[in-house]
Amino acid sequence: MLQFGLLKMSHHHVHLSTDITTATGVGRRKSRPIIFQVNAA
Repeated sequence: MLQFGLLKMSHHHVHLSTDITTATGVGRRKSRPIIFQVNAA
């Protein structure tokens, strides 16, 4: 997966969250969550 970067596949959006708890909750709404953590500092 890391070889190709983010692929939207059949999805239309990438959701950005400030913490893992929120990201997990959003990801579980429709499928299994996949979370990438980015250090933007």
